[in-house]
Amino acid sequence: MNVKKVRHYGIQQTKNTCGGQARIKGTRITVQTILSHFVRGAGMVDIAGMFNLKVAQVQDAIQYAARCAKRFDP
Repeated sequence: MNVKKVRHYGIQQTKNTCGGQARIKGTRITVQTILSHFVRGAGMVDIAGMFNLKVAQVQDAIQYAARCAKRFDP
């Protein structure tokens, strides 16, 4: 099986930070955290405000999660 790597430049993943989970680049806020708030009904503007992020960063995290859906469990 050939697995295609998904690239989102606003998302990073490093082995020794946040347990290797995908996160907003330059922060310790994981995609899982963003996704958790989103599936529970928080809007993107609200999430951005909670974590002092730009709405575009929240959008990128949600898009990343959608493309990698098998990796995330809200």
